[in-house]
Amino acid sequence: MTGATARASLRDAVNELRREVTAVRERLDALAAEIHEQPARGSAQDEEADGADRGRVELDWLSAHIEEIAAKHRGEAIAIAGQRVVASGPDLETVVRLASEAGHPDALFTGIPKDRPRPRI
Repeated sequence: MTGATARASLRDAVNELRREVTAVRERLDALAAEIHEQPARGSAQDEEADGADRGRVELDWLSAHIEEIAAKHRGEAIAIAGQRVVASGPDLETVVRLASEAGHPDALFTGIPKDRPRPRI
């Protein structure tokens, strides 16, 4: 390969790289524009949209496992995050503190009755 041919080949490669860089920049600009058009996470719109589903996983899990949870935590307050009990204790105040310390301040909090409800006749 001659010097002129090598320079031409190198010039072609550099031009191709410039085209690729330009295409990548354009794609990044388009993605950035899309991101800026979306509402920020944690916005009021997100909270309203998530409000209906907030706690759904925990409630479904509690419903499916109520017998074992009641047997283990009878007479206690509990905090559920995801699909597990993350804190339990004698009262709600204690459980809220324990759950928050464990990194679950938004857990689902509930109490398990000491006695099983008796059916009404």
